[in-house]
This record gives sequence, C-alpha cells and structure tokens, in this order.
Amino acid sequence: MPVLEPDAGPLADWARLIASASGTAVLPLLDPGRGGPRPAPATTVPGPTATPAPADELSRVQRFRDAASPEAYRLAAHLAAVAPLPVPVMRMVQKAVDGRTDTGRLAEVFLGGLMRPVAPPASAGPDPLPPEHRPFAFADAAQRALLGAVPLSELVATSRLIGRRLEQLAGRSPDFPAWLAHTAGSDQLPPGARPFTAVEQRLASRLGAPPQPSVFTTPAAAVQWRRLEPRDPQVIGPYRLRRAGPWGARVVPYLGRDAYGEEAVVTVLPGLPAPQAAALLGVQAEALRRMDGRHAPRLLRAGLDEDVPWVSEEAFLGQRLHDVLFGDADRWEGHTALAFARRIADAVRVCAAEGMAHGDLTVHTVHVVGEDIFVTGWSSACIDRVPSPSSLGHHRPTPEDNVGDLGDILLCLGGGGRCMRTAGTPMTCRAGAAPRGSRSGTS
Repeated sequence: MPVLEPDAGPLADWARLIASASGTAVLPLLDPGRGGPRPAPATTVPGPTATPAPADELSRVQRFRDAASPEAYRLAAHLAAVAPLPVPVMRMVQKAVDGRTDTGRLAEVFLGGLMRPVAPPASAGPDPLPPEHRPFAFADAAQRALLGAVPLSELVATSRLIGRRLEQLAGRSPDFPAWLAHTAGSDQLPPGARPFTAVEQRLASRLGAPPQPSVFTTPAAAVQWRRLEPRDPQVIGPYRLRRAGPWGARVVPYLGRDAYGEEAVVTVLPGLPAPQAAALLGVQAEALRRMDGRHAPRLLRAGLDEDVPWVSEEAFLGQRLHDVLFGDADRWEGHTALAFARRIADAVRVCAAEGMAHGDLTVHTVHVVGEDIFVTGWSSACIDRVPSPSSLGHHRPTPEDNVGDLGDILLCLGGGGRCMRTAGTPMTCRAGAAPRGSRSGTS
C-alpha cells in the first residue's frame, strides 16, 4: 500500500487533490530506506513463477466482488473492456457508466488490487509519458472474468461512447494529446501527437471483429518458430513470449505480445555477457531507428540496460528471398523481379543516406513482405563508419560493398551468377529455377 510522506507539503497537496472534482498531482511516497534499513534486494531476478497464476487472479476478483460496492464492480468490468487505459480515460469511463465525477468508486477499483501499471504502447515513442498518461491494465484471467460479468450490450455502448468522445478531445485537451491508437488503423497521428493507449483486441474479438493476421498462425511460423521450452524465458520486458527461434545461433529471437496485444520480435543474445550483448543490440536498435520502417522492420522498444539486454521490432508476415527463390521459382517473371529489384536498391540507397552500411546483405537477410521487401540482420551494420562489434577484426563494410551485394542479389533475381555467400561458398542461381547448392538458414 503506498503511503504519503508525513510532511505538510505532500499532505496539503493530497487534501487539495481529493477536495477537487478532478485533477492530477505527483505526490511523494514514503521511502522506508530513509528512516530505517532497506530490505535486502533479491538475489535473483523474479522469473515466470513470480507472475500470479490465473487461479490467484480469479480469487482476487472474487475477493474484490465481495468487498467492493456493486457500482465499483460494474465500473471495473467497463474499465476492463477498454484496458489498458490511463487515468483520464478511467474518469471518462466512470462518467459514462454512472454519471459520477468523484473518484470514490475508481479508488475502490485501484485499492482492490486488480489493476497494474503496464508499459505504454511502442508507438508512444521512447520518451517517458507524464504520470497522468501512464496506462494500467488487468491481468488476463481477471479481465476475462470481469468482461463476463456485465452484459455485452453495455460494454458496446460504453466503448462506442468513449470512442466518440476521444475523437472530439484528441489534440484539443491536455488530458488527451492523441487518438486511441490501433495497430491496424489507417489514419495517422498528427505531428507531435502521441497515442496514450490502444484498443483492446480481446474486446473487439468479443464483438465479432475478425482477428488481425498473426505471425503465430501462419504455416511458416510452424516451421520457423518452436514452442517455448523450460530453458526459455516466459517474459522479456513488457512482452509475454509465445514462440522461440532456433537455439544454437548467437541471436535468439522470440515472438511475443505486450499488454495491448501488439506482436513483436524480441531479440536477445544469451551466449554473450550483458555489456557485449547490449553493444551489439544497440547497433541493431540504432540502425532500425534510422531506417524508420523504410524497407526494414520498425524499432518498437529496447531494454539495453536490463540484466538480459533485448530489442523488440515489428513482427511481419513474409518469407526470406532465398526461400521464395528456392520454393516458388515460377513466381519470378520479369515484372515481379524488376519490382523487387527496385525496392532492394532503394533499401541500399536509404541505408547509405543514413550513414550506414549493412554487414550481411544477402538473400537470407532480404525478406519479401507483400509488395515490399524488408532487410534484417542490422546488428552487423557499420554506422557512421564505426563497425559493429560483430565485425571487429574483419573487413569494415562500406556502402560500396553494399552496392556489390546488391549486384549479387540482382543477378540471383535476374537469372544467374553469384548471389549469396554462405561460409565462403558462392551460390549459383538460374532464371526460372531454384538456386543450386542452397540451404536453409535463419536471419
């Protein structure tokens, strides 16, 4: 339970806050380390067992229902329908549900222990959000229980009302600096605006909305991604992991979802000490930041200072160019090959314009994503003429090298020549046929 500092200033701020109809204040909490011995830190980082079990969450919901007022329990269900959400949206939901503007019932929900702070959506950017815009969410089991406690028609009416009200306030009120973001939305944020939460996909599914395409349900995912094993982490940063890439490589990617249902590829380097892993992943993060979604996945978040450094990037549905050439050679008529050649050339142009040179540009690190191409493997990049830690002791890649790599790939697209180097061995491609001497790999 948070306790205020027992001083006149914080208590006066608290009195003014609870006496007002609405408002926001940052209040200093009592720090036990100042007046007494600080508890010894845990010797290990809490693992997956530290996450409350679904049965514990259901028991917490039952205890809250027994102790709270019926109005507070109903409010909790409506909050669960649009969670994660920040305090201004909570107040909006409360007013929509019962017309009240005081915070008593909202305080009941908070004190019931059902809500917990979560990381803001990746689209909010790296800068910290103001305290009043920090989002809160319910545990999965608690949210499911609460959503089943109120008629669906009520949830629909509340969500529609909140959506219309947010459209009116977004960008016009200091409490609502941006729209309620949705990863599949077609509209764009205005300059300088930041989303403060995201539409909860679980509620959309309950309303009959078709699910978004998921990298977890494609045939390629079944081959490229394995189920988690006991040695795999269950959670990295704000992501709950769902699938894992193959062990044995220096880079281990995981597929995960955050509290907003947004999918991401989370990369770690388990075989390296934390400082070396952070340095290598820092190169990847900076390269993705500079590419800014142009022929490359978007950088979502980075936890380079954590005990196990990690980087998360946009999860995309696509195939490696190598695999497409090998398994779908009939697709490559002249117009298709020319279109993709132009996109790969543009990726090389953007890379050079941003002061970078890719260190491993091959058909294994180029992916066909719909009508576009994505380049991966950015931890090998040389940025501002500073080589990646992965290339120390080797030739420093240059933009001129990337032009040569582009030529190899174009030869492979167009009908032959050396198009990839694997362990120092060139691969020969023929027009209209699968590449010879190729083998599968991971990017």
